[in-house]
Amino acid sequence: MMKRLFENYAKLIVNYPWIVIILSISLIGAGMYGVSRLSMDPELSMNDEDSEVYKDYEVYLDNFSGGERVFITIVTDDPTSIENLQKISDLEESLIENDGIISVSSVTILLKEAFSASMGAAIIPPNQTLVDRVLLSLPRDTLNTFVPSNDTALLIVEMDSSNSLYIVEDAIDDSYLENNTETNIVGKSVLLNEIADSMQKDMRMLIGLAIILMIVILGLIFGHVRLRFLPLGMVIVGLIWTIGMMGYVKLPVSMVVIAVFPLLIGLGIDHSINFHNRMQEEVDRGDPRKAVIESMKNIGPAMVVALFATILGFITLQLSTMVMLREFGTVVVIGVIMCFIVSMSLLPSILYLFHTKISNVKREKKEVKKKPARDSIVEKGIVKITSFTSKHPISIISISFVLAVIGMIGGMYVEVVVSQEELVPQDLDALEDLEDLRDLIGGTDELIVVVQAPDVTDPSVLQWTQQIGQKIERNWSSITSANSVANFVLMYSNGTIPRDQNITEMMVSNIPETMRSNLINEDRSILLVRLTLNEPSTEKRSEIIEDIIKMLDDRPEGVDAFLTGQPVLDDEVMTGMITDRDLLTAVGVVLIFVGLLILYRRPIKAAIPLVPIVLVIGWSLGLMYLLGIPLNPLTIGLGALILGLGAEYTILLMERYYEERKLGEEPSSAIEIASRKIGLAIFSSGLTTMGGFAALLLSSYPFIRNFGMVIVIDVALCLISTIVVLPPLIVAIDKAFIRFKKRKDQ
Repeated sequence: MMKRLFENYAKLIVNYPWIVIILSISLIGAGMYGVSRLSMDPELSMNDEDSEVYKDYEVYLDNFSGGERVFITIVTDDPTSIENLQKISDLEESLIENDGIISVSSVTILLKEAFSASMGAAIIPPNQTLVDRVLLSLPRDTLNTFVPSNDTALLIVEMDSSNSLYIVEDAIDDSYLENNTETNIVGKSVLLNEIADSMQKDMRMLIGLAIILMIVILGLIFGHVRLRFLPLGMVIVGLIWTIGMMGYVKLPVSMVVIAVFPLLIGLGIDHSINFHNRMQEEVDRGDPRKAVIESMKNIGPAMVVALFATILGFITLQLSTMVMLREFGTVVVIGVIMCFIVSMSLLPSILYLFHTKISNVKREKKEVKKKPARDSIVEKGIVKITSFTSKHPISIISISFVLAVIGMIGGMYVEVVVSQEELVPQDLDALEDLEDLRDLIGGTDELIVVVQAPDVTDPSVLQWTQQIGQKIERNWSSITSANSVANFVLMYSNGTIPRDQNITEMMVSNIPETMRSNLINEDRSILLVRLTLNEPSTEKRSEIIEDIIKMLDDRPEGVDAFLTGQPVLDDEVMTGMITDRDLLTAVGVVLIFVGLLILYRRPIKAAIPLVPIVLVIGWSLGLMYLLGIPLNPLTIGLGALILGLGAEYTILLMERYYEERKLGEEPSSAIEIASRKIGLAIFSSGLTTMGGFAALLLSSYPFIRNFGMVIVIDVALCLISTIVVLPPLIVAIDKAFIRFKKRKDQ
């Protein structure tokens, strides 16, 4: 039925080739308009918003600003001089009057509050002597937060979103800070802006490099066909359609999606190469019209099955806990479908017109028929390998299984990287500024202890809050400060928590609004202990988080407390990535098997193309361990990626094998003919795919480079497994079936 469908479709193409070409060109124009609507998203969306950890984080967001925090560093000779303090105060006021700014914290706010407590006026003291005296009265840890060195003052600005960064930039430009004062904005929002600019440059470079590499590979390997570079043109059309669709549906280009484009160039070209190869085989026999119809009829169903398996492999990414990996899977699925449509419509139309013209020229010139082309070295090599391995099934398959098991064991010890800062180029100015700031103030990351009680100004709650903060600071040197309303109460009461709740309520009310709003909510049911974290190691962070969570179990009756913050979310992602890796692989295998079973209705035939690919998953994990390549948000979907990439090779070779068997060939000769006829096309498409991913090796993003390296290795392993493992497996099973049938017939 499927063959008849493709036969009728081929007749439609050869009858109306120009209509197909004109329609395709129109869609290219529409795609280009969609490309102009693309947006960049430098953020990594990794957390599952339905998880308990994220719901805890939402409690914090619902009760506090939860905005984007940036730091303004002001480097000058004397940051605590009256002149500089006044200018800092003016800058604060110009910031806070904007709707996009939630709060501003600095030394001048503390100074005004402390002076007000003694003199009744919330102003900067009128002379330097009073300024110095008030500053000495402030808690040293609190003062160091805003004056971390003798030449630096620090403002902490809470914005409603990263989109308000321009407000901070404009306020600094309009300030009256002296020319000899060095002012800088540091924070995640600044880093994300720089990442967005870097992403655009990286995307253009990677796509261009992937195309150049493929031109070289097609020129060297695919020379046995006419118009050898045409498949690359087809995949570029498919890429334009894909990116255009992203623009129309408003799917942004993220750091992860950047890696999709070279992937599509490599993966999408497979369809065009395989059809082009079959078309050349058929057209060598004569009539171009018949060649298109026969090519469509014979390879079309196999390519649909391969496409189906590829889509199922990448669809499993929708089960990931990470939003960005789900987006990655969505774009890949859209892309391979677009590339398939191009390879089965525009490509045959162009080839038909070209070979018709060539055929007419030959007839006019009465050209002598060319001698059949000899097999290339690659074709001869593939045939020798498949012939040899198919004669030694037990040893080949046994060795392959043992290596896969060893690899999977090694994969259990592969490092996991989730920190966004470890995934981006390390030479970004904003990242270097962030690291310098951490060295200066002891960290910019925050763990947040959320304390809930009927009234958190209760002296017993404040006492426990202060004790837990001190205990955490003592236990871990990487926790450089613990700030809460209890710190201010201690400051106001000479180092002790008053036992009278009326007094503690009054003291909490006296905390400057911009600081109080970040530490306690309006109805006094929640207070925060903000822990400054300076620990780059994800493993050590995980240990700290686990220990603090256990420590919070010991709390007064009627008090609830939990730990949240971005480091806690990152820790959940790291744990989820390990689960995702195993889950996505298992589901992908089952999904593709069930899909092939529905199509083939024979369990053994459905399983055959999967076995070599499952082995590759084990081999790949082992090599990642040996080469020290960490798991990251892209490589965590390794199993699904390998299934999506490799299933096409094994299915196409298997389908060609059964095609030859139907023509009466014995198993040994059928695998030899199949490998000769389609082996070079599979090898060429594999190399071009590797070329597409090889471009990723030059990305400025470490996690994209690692992803490129892993996929280049995996595609190579898929080719090896298709040529080395599949032939003995399929021949051994087929021969066993023949023997079984003979015994049954006797």
